[in-house]
Amino acid sequence: MPDGDARFRVLADNAPVMVWRADPGKACDFFNKPWLDFTGRSLEEEMGFGWAEGVHPEDLDRCIAIYTDAFDARRDFSMQYRLRRHDGVYRWLLDNGRPYHVDGHFAGYFGSCIDVTEMKQALDQQDALVAELTHRIKNTLAVVVAMADQTRRHSPALEEFHPRFLGRLHALSRAHDALFRQGWIGTSLELVVREALAPHMEPGQIAIAGPPVQLPAGGAVALGIALHELATNALKHGALSTPAGQVRIAWGEAEADAAGRRWHLLRWEESGGPPVPGRPSRRGMGTRLLEGGLGAQIGGTVDLDFAPAGLRCAMRLPAPQGLA
Repeated sequence: MPDGDARFRVLADNAPVMVWRADPGKACDFFNKPWLDFTGRSLEEEMGFGWAEGVHPEDLDRCIAIYTDAFDARRDFSMQYRLRRHDGVYRWLLDNGRPYHVDGHFAGYFGSCIDVTEMKQALDQQDALVAELTHRIKNTLAVVVAMADQTRRHSPALEEFHPRFLGRLHALSRAHDALFRQGWIGTSLELVVREALAPHMEPGQIAIAGPPVQLPAGGAVALGIALHELATNALKHGALSTPAGQVRIAWGEAEADAAGRRWHLLRWEESGGPPVPGRPSRRGMGTRLLEGGLGAQIGGTVDLDFAPAGLRCAMRLPAPQGLA
């Protein structure tokens, strides 16, 4: 085995990390084989400050400042920056440097780098998810407060308030369950429909049909609450109040309107229940939640038709860009 510097080079070239060395004047005088394989450049090209040519322009000034300040202070440093790989792709590196001494005199720096691109991407995705969850929680609390206030206003007695409010909280919970199953970013329209109607799914009474459609988180929550209000009304006064009654929920692919905005049209149609006497003289809590939730929260529209044969509700849901 060769001695001295040659031994170091053999060890460094076989290390599982990218290794560099700098002299007391800050100029790099060695890069190991993994570094050169990564950059696709020769040792001569990287020597001195040539390595900096591969650092991403947005990271270069910060990178050089950290490197220079640590050098001048003779202290360890750790930094992340993007370095251009041999195929032209910039990858995030974690670079750790430490001063070394020979016979008590400062001799320069040793450094090692590892590719942390995937780890950084995972952390960025985690931060984005935490931010989305924080936003969702704030919105959910606002919805809960609004539902509590509106339910109290439309409940003459405490005995009526409790089951109404509890039912709406359960509807909110089921909508969040659907979001949880698909990572909180969004969920399928069919899953939201089935979760919302799960407590009322009697054999042969409810039919669900439609193509695969993805909803954003806000749309899923608003639709879940809207469907709960429709189902509650159907149980009390409509098709689900009799064994012969039926409810059909159907939707289609997104279609563009005259302004170019794309919408999903979801229809709720009841039949076989008691005759509908007509539009109520005043808007109840359920109607307010229907129109307010889909309208105010996601910019959708609700059209209620109190036809004698059964209530019909047409909901237009805005289709997110890039989603069917």
